[in-house]
Amino acid sequence: MDVRRKVAVPTSPGCVICNVNTAYTRARGPAMVRHYGKLFVSDTVTCQYEMRSEDNGATWSDPQSTYQQEETDRGMRIRGESCLFRDDVANRVLHIYSDQLYPAGVYSGEANRYTRIFVRVLDASGEAFGEPKQLVQKGYDARHWARDTDYGENSMMVSFCTPLRTSTGRILLPVALLPKSMDFGIKPVLGSWAGCFIGTWRGEELEWDLSQTITVDSAVSTAGLEEPTIAELADGSLLMICRAGNRNIPDVPVYKWRSVSTDGGRSWSPAEPFPFDIGEPFFSFASGSVQIRNSASGKLYWIGNISPCPTRIGEPRRPLQIAEVGESSRAILKSSVRLVDTRREKDSANVGLSNFRVYEDRQTHEFVLTMPRVRERGKDDITSPAYEFRFWPE
Repeated sequence: MDVRRKVAVPTSPGCVICNVNTAYTRARGPAMVRHYGKLFVSDTVTCQYEMRSEDNGATWSDPQSTYQQEETDRGMRIRGESCLFRDDVANRVLHIYSDQLYPAGVYSGEANRYTRIFVRVLDASGEAFGEPKQLVQKGYDARHWARDTDYGENSMMVSFCTPLRTSTGRILLPVALLPKSMDFGIKPVLGSWAGCFIGTWRGEELEWDLSQTITVDSAVSTAGLEEPTIAELADGSLLMICRAGNRNIPDVPVYKWRSVSTDGGRSWSPAEPFPFDIGEPFFSFASGSVQIRNSASGKLYWIGNISPCPTRIGEPRRPLQIAEVGESSRAILKSSVRLVDTRREKDSANVGLSNFRVYEDRQTHEFVLTMPRVRERGKDDITSPAYEFRFWPE
């Protein structure tokens, strides 16, 4: 597979360009919007920017600041993980992000008690986003904003998020629930539960309901299930793939986990390791992944990190691969695995290849993946621009 790489967003010393989300702004044509953040320390995006393109991403406008972290009397408020999602049928682009309060001024486990989800909508003209509104499940309120979720006690968040419009017209927003029973220490053992909000357009507004959330036993993943990615299969069922992690149980390897819904995402089957089509599960780091369907070929693909040996932690998160998903087996076709990126000759031994975003080019139908290559310069240097990788997934 031919992969072309270039710098998409340059950086400065000590800064990682992250969360590079890109979407077409109109139902047809080459106009695009791009958001990205700057990160100087782990889990803290200090500022965010917007760029526009009128030529399908060939050139971009100068970045405009859209958000800076805010000092409040309760702590530091930031916009964390985010996504841009284009709903072609409704002709709207959603900007969805985790709104987080850091009581200590920097990231700590307590921040997971103060995380909510907000949504902005780009108008049909593609010119301007509306004011952000907190996502609230139907029948709930701003504090008790979803089932089993109370601001100040626990949270739900978007992370490595790729929303989906189903054939029934629903918007599925994958989320992770951090339960009230979790350890909110400085380095919390998350024990997350995975699921999705289910959105239905009511005129100009989205009405949200919450699916069943699922997890796995802490004996197989101390992190529970995180960063779900959902795809609709040919038979109408939904496949959800989740991240896991075993930092505290070194003898248990890490897999990705799969679950299936046959009722539009409202309920999910018990999770099991996500396998190759030959039946064996594959090893993977504690890192996010994405499912994406190519509109030209109709094939469904999974992009993520496959480890050549058992691993229990989130590093080094390489290589990065793409593979076709067998829709009847609900598994990766092992013969289809292709390399997107790996450690290169001049890279440090600590380079990590994750935290990417991907979209399909409307004109060429290539996949366009944007990603920082964190610590490519050295173990103690996180500096990285956002790189753009273009490839046809065959």
